[in-house]
Amino acid sequence: MLKRMKTKYYLRKLKRKKIDLQSVAIKLSMPKEKVKEEYNRYTNPFKPVKIELFFSIFALVISMLTTFVALETLNEMKREREIAYKPDLRVYENDISLYWSESGKQIRREDSYTRQYQTDEKNILYAVYLNIDNIGNGNAKDIKYDWRYEENIEEFNSFLEDTDVKASLVESDNLINIEHKGGWISSYLRSDENDMESYISQDMQKRVMIPSAYLELLTSYCYEKISPSSEIEYNEPLTVQDFPTIQLYVSYKDIQGKTMRKKVKIGFESIVYEKDTNGKGNCSLRVRNLSEEELPT
Repeated sequence: MLKRMKTKYYLRKLKRKKIDLQSVAIKLSMPKEKVKEEYNRYTNPFKPVKIELFFSIFALVISMLTTFVALETLNEMKREREIAYKPDLRVYENDISLYWSESGKQIRREDSYTRQYQTDEKNILYAVYLNIDNIGNGNAKDIKYDWRYEENIEEFNSFLEDTDVKASLVESDNLINIEHKGGWISSYLRSDENDMESYISQDMQKRVMIPSAYLELLTSYCYEKISPSSEIEYNEPLTVQDFPTIQLYVSYKDIQGKTMRKKVKIGFESIVYEKDTNGKGNCSLRVRNLSEEELPT
């Protein structure tokens, strides 16, 4: 660096004619031709580049641009292929109705696609479903539904914290225990075919069963929180914010094996409700898809 500074010092003196070329060569211990070259570069930093170097740089730039265009073309083709095969599962609305006895015990449940699910000596309980559609361009396979039991039970408990109802997850026994008025209801976590669907083709609609424990808790919430019909303020109807929400995680693959994941927030909007003074009643709710979020895989 010192040598470079020294060279510039004498080149400046040479430019101002304070010293001659021979003296600079002696001071810098440099041949006169080398001093001339350095002087020309110093006085004319924009000296034209040799034609061979120019063409070399030009060829390199063209090569880089060609490579970039080729990579972008390949990426665009890949994106178009993925879009052509990409499924898109959506959760759609469904109306459900829940019925309970004077003590708050659930005695019936139904929706637009009810089927007999459980029968005892007195009552019939039905499964309740969500509608799942594939609105994408390709088929979905290996569909899995994760009901996030721990998160959703915590949400129900927060809405029921000032009541006699409390739910707890017993993972070791694969159970959800619900305590209500000193009694217990145990609901098994589902691990049947409804938690995993092998195939949903384009424009096909399927149904996935809402866990029974959620319906028990939702019924208990209606029993505990809804006022008797004679006391209802009809000018202040219940809204979706008045009911717990549940999270559903859906994962699935396209025909090339690429995995996609979604987080779906499901809410309940009151349509009509009725409750006698003795506690018996029913509530019809619209199950709504409040939001969907695509998750990284």
